[in-house]
Amino acid sequence: MGNRTKTLCVSMNETYLEGLKNSLKPENLELTFFLLKEDNSDELTKHTSSINILVLHMPETIDHVFIQRFTKDQYKLMIIGPKSLNNVTLLIKNKIDGYVYSEDSMKHIMKTITLLAVQEKSFSNAVAQDLLNHSGLQDKLLTATEKKLISLIARGYDTNSIAEQVGCTANTIGVHKHNIKLKLNIKTKDFLQYCMKNSL
Repeated sequence: MGNRTKTLCVSMNETYLEGLKNSLKPENLELTFFLLKEDNSDELTKHTSSINILVLHMPETIDHVFIQRFTKDQYKLMIIGPKSLNNVTLLIKNKIDGYVYSEDSMKHIMKTITLLAVQEKSFSNAVAQDLLNHSGLQDKLLTATEKKLISLIARGYDTNSIAEQVGCTANTIGVHKHNIKLKLNIKTKDFLQYCMKNSL
């Protein structure tokens, strides 16, 4: 086998894994496939002890807590996930090495995995283009007050304390939060985590 890159592909979808098996036939990768179930994630951890790349297929929802269990220095982590730039940027900050949209073709998925075997990071063309189009988006879109608000939230201040610091009412802070979420397309449930990761 020589110096083939040991790659473990994981999904909860058996049909998707079969599709990967039939589509992925690279010369420089040694591929293994693992069907993830609710009760076998500990078994998955054992399988990662001697791999170079872990590919996690999460087509609809990204489970960040689950992914953090597998962000290790001993192998590269690539996600096949939903088309959500917020997810991609958050995962990059959490040290993933590659991302492909689940709607990308098998050809693009294969190319991204193959490139990840020989370089530090790899993203599908669609992901890379979206990242380029939105780089610096926060700086361009947010006002100075909105940037300060993100920083204060990240430091643990509550709405009333932020209002006092900024010199406005708590209702105005609510309006600023709403505007930030609209401008950056962030869901309310992800807002605090976004502030923590993107504090200016």
